[in-house]
Amino acid sequence: MLGEKIILGTKEVSMDEKGRMIIPSFAYPTPDEEVVFTVEDKESFYISSLEMLKNTLINLKNERYSTINSQKIFEIERRIEQIYKTAIDIAQIDKNARIIVPKFIRSEIIFVNDETQKSTNLIAQGNGYRLKYYINKNAYYNSLVK
Repeated sequence: MLGEKIILGTKEVSMDEKGRMIIPSFAYPTPDEEVVFTVEDKESFYISSLEMLKNTLINLKNERYSTINSQKIFEIERRIEQIYKTAIDIAQIDKNARIIVPKFIRSEIIFVNDETQKSTNLIAQGNGYRLKYYINKNAYYNSLVK
């Protein structure tokens, strides 16, 4: 399952004109697994296991109910809200470890400055329990400088 183990590694992957993209093997993709796309900025997006995300939300909610510290509750509420705010779409991994990137991400993030909307290369980076995809090498290198 995606994110079941810590995801480490970086790989350049291509996305074709239909939006199909391979999930690198270092992320442990499982056929028929559902993944959630989230967006936090204009140069990248994340893919997380839907099951892992649901488990995270359940754990956060349980932690919220079991704590008496108001600052901790506020922090947990903020994290839950952030997860719901940034979720864009859900897709299913096929038997070839591919997914279809949602049209919103393709049009608003990846191809925002490119009217041709042909195939493109993205940089996939393991980011703990999820994958982060950068729209190009410059975006990836800029993130390393930050």
